[in-house]
Amino acid sequence: MHIEGTLVGPASVRLGMIGMFHKFFLEISFGPEESHKFPDNFKTMLDFFVHLVWFTLKVRNYLLREVGLFFAKRAAAYGVTVSYSPIRCKMNNVLFGNARILKTVADAEDEVHVHLEMNVWRSSYTYESYFKVVDKIAMKLFNLPIEDQSKRVLDKGCGNVAFLEHVFAVIERQTLKGQMLPN
Repeated sequence: MHIEGTLVGPASVRLGMIGMFHKFFLEISFGPEESHKFPDNFKTMLDFFVHLVWFTLKVRNYLLREVGLFFAKRAAAYGVTVSYSPIRCKMNNVLFGNARILKTVADAEDEVHVHLEMNVWRSSYTYESYFKVVDKIAMKLFNLPIEDQSKRVLDKGCGNVAFLEHVFAVIERQTLKGQMLPN
């Protein structure tokens, strides 16, 4: 089961990121040739999903089963976890060698400990579920008397900054602090 998770997690997250669950998997049936630019590789992955009972193979077309739909709907839930796969690949160095390997990134290069695109993709889904709660907190805090209000908002690990943009919009449009901001 562990090897299945090691393969399924990244595969399902990547398929979610590129919209495959919405585009093809929810259709009645499809073939790898019509669905992917590398149909032989895609067929290998789909055959693995057939083994896991996520799909049924009929002639040359794949049909998503109920259990596959269950996991397809949850692919994004594994995005943050899977996005840290690069650090797990370097774990021997981190634990027993030179942990500074994680800091050796040249300017304009991606971070080496995280798959940033995947992490940001997943984080944007997370933000949506928090917005309603955060909106209430922001309105409560920034409708206090001005002298009791915070001067800053901190979002450590802000990803693509969508969360901060949302919080700023709430403060700007729905609070006393927002009424005092210059145009």
